[in-house]
Amino acid sequence: MILAHVAIAAEHFAVFGDSTRFALKPSPSTDPFLLAYDAGHPLKVNVEMHLEDSDLPDLSSHRRIFHGADLWSLVSDDRGYWLESTVPTGQTPPSRGMWFDRLVDHVTYYCGRRPAKEDSALTVPNPLHNPFGQVLMMHRLATRQGTVVHATGAVVNGRALVFAGRSGAGKTTLARLLNNHKDIQLLSDDRVIIRQIGGIFHAFGTPWPGDAGVAANLGAPLAAIAFLSHAPATSLRRITATRIFDQLMQVMAVPWYDRQLIPALLTLAQDLISQVPALDLQILPSAQVADTILELACAWPRLSDVARPASACTPVGPTA
Repeated sequence: MILAHVAIAAEHFAVFGDSTRFALKPSPSTDPFLLAYDAGHPLKVNVEMHLEDSDLPDLSSHRRIFHGADLWSLVSDDRGYWLESTVPTGQTPPSRGMWFDRLVDHVTYYCGRRPAKEDSALTVPNPLHNPFGQVLMMHRLATRQGTVVHATGAVVNGRALVFAGRSGAGKTTLARLLNNHKDIQLLSDDRVIIRQIGGIFHAFGTPWPGDAGVAANLGAPLAAIAFLSHAPATSLRRITATRIFDQLMQVMAVPWYDRQLIPALLTLAQDLISQVPALDLQILPSAQVADTILELACAWPRLSDVARPASACTPVGPTA
């Protein structure tokens, strides 16, 4: 039976499992992405995910293609990938992990073995929590004109603005400055999905927030990308295509270990550069930053002029 239906950036995951054996743990970051399931009106499903109450198999004989320093590692076999949590040397290997095929149409999530005398359902995190959900979406979107970006995202006047940057660039600071502003609706404070749908780039919130805890199940057409940095004063200026590409490669989630996926992602980056205006946004944390963001939103149809300081612009109104 379907335990949960999860929607992220127009991709729909159906989580299958026996409700007497499994219960999904509530989470403030993943719960907004759960959709109500109605057997009489089936929802579209892109990815089938099956829960197993068993440990992750022994992967020592498989080829390890990526080992992250903090959260996860990846093992390859003939049919797809095995994803497991990373544990410090000397500790017990992880019991939880997942297998997914190369197109990420089918996923098996190993929840760990239930104690022999346990009669109640096994409580498990939403399978699309961090880092598992991020890795799945990175692979699935790579062949579907999308990518996960290290960024804060916001919607103003029905258009999305993405503020990208590596750790320490100011994403969380910016999200906190913009939070609760009546004319600005935040998507995420740490990970945003950008994808091309019907020839138009869109930005979506994700269930993988940063320290500000922003995880909104929303999306909107993308108006501009701004690359963040701290500075003595807030300023905004256009940048060259070469600089945009260099900056994008620092914030896009790219599976460099899989050469078959690289060409599509490079093409996506080139299309993004040619279709979406990009800027440098240097910020001095203050309440006035929100005014700069609103000016940028008002200028989105004429972003060739934003190199100059923008005058105050009356917002159309808050985004529902």
